[in-house]
Amino acid sequence: MSSAVNEITVIGATGSLARPTISRWLEQGLQVKAIVRNPEKARSRLPESVQLIHGDLRDVESLRRGLEGTRHLYLNLSTSTLRPDLDFYTEREGIANLLMAARGQGIEQILKISGMGVLHPEFSLQGRELFPNAIRKPGHVLLRESGIPFTLFHPSWFLDALPRLIRGGTFTMIGQLPHPIYFNNTDDYAQQVQTAMGNPDAFNRDFAIQGPHAILFDEAAKRFLAITAPDTPIRRIPMWLAQGMGLFNAEVRLAAHMMAFFMQFRESLVAEETWKVLGMPTTSLEDFFQRRTPHAATQVVSASK
Repeated sequence: MSSAVNEITVIGATGSLARPTISRWLEQGLQVKAIVRNPEKARSRLPESVQLIHGDLRDVESLRRGLEGTRHLYLNLSTSTLRPDLDFYTEREGIANLLMAARGQGIEQILKISGMGVLHPEFSLQGRELFPNAIRKPGHVLLRESGIPFTLFHPSWFLDALPRLIRGGTFTMIGQLPHPIYFNNTDDYAQQVQTAMGNPDAFNRDFAIQGPHAILFDEAAKRFLAITAPDTPIRRIPMWLAQGMGLFNAEVRLAAHMMAFFMQFRESLVAEETWKVLGMPTTSLEDFFQRRTPHAATQVVSASK
């Protein structure tokens, strides 16, 4: 990381991956400003030390005001719909508006989270594409053509996703993922993004974000539960049932779409170049969840469970 970089502006700061990433940056002494649509609501979800500025990706003028003084901008945007008929997606039209607002602002680097399937479509054994990836790719083209140095991060699964699968006291999975996953986590990811900030070696580049060891999803789930909630039952919903439920529930429909994609997605280790530039991840699954579970420090948990 450039020693001159001591602050970052974030759009999408209240997202589930942005919040732990921001917390790690604050621990490292980075100053964080967040451009948010609803400052009052965001205040309840973000640390007090995060400066909140009103801004909306639909409103170029509000973005222009919010970006004042920004040198490094991090985008934690996502597409959480399967509807193809919308006239606005944050990762496409939102980025177009953002780049209009960024003109003349002196922004030195835009960093953005993406997805492994964008960088390595060959991992899709049946040639499928996630709908969110199809939306975000035109936005990436806009970033590449903007003239502002960019850095795109393409992660595999985050361990942070596992706790969100506990609903009503049950760990619920859709289908079964047959291929090992190079799980990463927001602790290591936050450090890698911070290393990329102001780093000329990271300008105008795409980075695969992976952990060093691949494990099956079911194994990761069992190891996670052994640390955090040993008595939690596991429920597996068949894909056909989830797809049927998705006819009446947009959230389930998106989850089924994503799991169907990952059932035919087989990644290989491609992050060696990332590690050369941004550093190698060092946090194990057990370390990651023990730090987040108060009672875990008193448990003796084998990494082989």
